[in-house]
Amino acid sequence: MLFLIDGYNLMYAEAFLGKTTPRKALEKKRLAFLDWLAQSLMSRPEDVLVIFDAKHAVGPSEESSHKGIRVRFAYRQLADDLIESLVKSELKPASVTVVSNDGQVKDAARRRGCGVFTNDDFGDWLAARRETPKVKDTPAEKPSGPTPGEEEELLKAFAVPRPKRRGK
Repeated sequence: MLFLIDGYNLMYAEAFLGKTTPRKALEKKRLAFLDWLAQSLMSRPEDVLVIFDAKHAVGPSEESSHKGIRVRFAYRQLADDLIESLVKSELKPASVTVVSNDGQVKDAARRRGCGVFTNDDFGDWLAARRETPKVKDTPAEKPSGPTPGEEEELLKAFAVPRPKRRGK
């Protein structure tokens, strides 16, 4: 399963960014967000590509990785545009889930047969994964001994020796 995540969109939804976040704090906020995402997915890693807007970037940057999370900046475009392009060219769209609140992106993903999570749905999905503890198989409690009725039957069965067979 590949998750294509609109980075800044999810960062706002999960309160890593606010309307008054200064531009110079973006790098620190992105790293905190990616740490949170990696931690949330740690127990069962998936293939995740977080795409950030980079419409006004000075130059293109290569895809990178942060704690197993793939990161890409949408050079000279919005993350929405790059996600739509990736969805359009995907050979196995049923194996892709798009995470965004943008209606156009969600519609494009649905038309191609991709899964779609709103930011809230994805946050809930992550929370459910964190809250579901891995249950270890615990052995059944051993009985402390036979019941009084069972004890009486056992004493009767083993109190009298079996008769020996002849010829053996």
